[in-house]
Amino acid sequence: MRRILGVGHIWTIVADAIDGLHPGFYRAARADQGELRGRLSNVSREAWDRQGGPFLAARPALQPLEAPPPPAPPVSELIADSDTLTQWLRELELGLEAESDQADRSARTAAKGLREVLPGLVTAYLAASESQREEARLAFSRFRRVLHQLGGFAAQQLAEVEGTQGELALRRALLTESLLDLCLDWRDELLLLRDLRQRSRAAGLLFDELVAEAAACSSTRTAKFLLGVVAEAAG
Repeated sequence: MRRILGVGHIWTIVADAIDGLHPGFYRAARADQGELRGRLSNVSREAWDRQGGPFLAARPALQPLEAPPPPAPPVSELIADSDTLTQWLRELELGLEAESDQADRSARTAAKGLREVLPGLVTAYLAASESQREEARLAFSRFRRVLHQLGGFAAQQLAEVEGTQGELALRRALLTESLLDLCLDWRDELLLLRDLRQRSRAAGLLFDELVAEAAACSSTRTAKFLLGVVAEAAG
């Protein structure tokens, strides 16, 4: 825990670490709404109260990457095999952490490698089975820095909605929101969705239909969130 990104980040790190010793723990912790989640939350809050301030104040310099992260496996393999996806994202998470001090964004090879794969990955996510999509969401939820990159990718699509590839950009943004599964601040996601709704409708795109498509790919809570943006406009 060299660079902590909040209490939620500690929760994920602890649950993921325990999962390494007891496979299946992370999935159970994510699904639990009772005592297990509460205990992990208490541990995370205590760790943050004891260590969060010093971590943020000291921010020790990180060693640069000795080598760039390995190339991504084929997208079809990432979607079909959750272990392959999780391992690749784990390597990217370490790379993103090591690159966080680099002022030159063009030198951030981990971030670049992830951005290059995301367009194909979200397309494959749409065509995947329900269980494969669930596994993909679970894999991404483990890695906070990867999630921030995913959120950035969704936001980048906003500028493209009014262009010649507007429908593609809108679909990518909505599917990315499905893949994020509300793991980041829902208020930021709501603002993005409202902007997407406004721009896409102004461009004559079928926002409601594409939201319904993304909702059908999503977890129950994210589907409700996405469809709520449509209902909000109708009301």
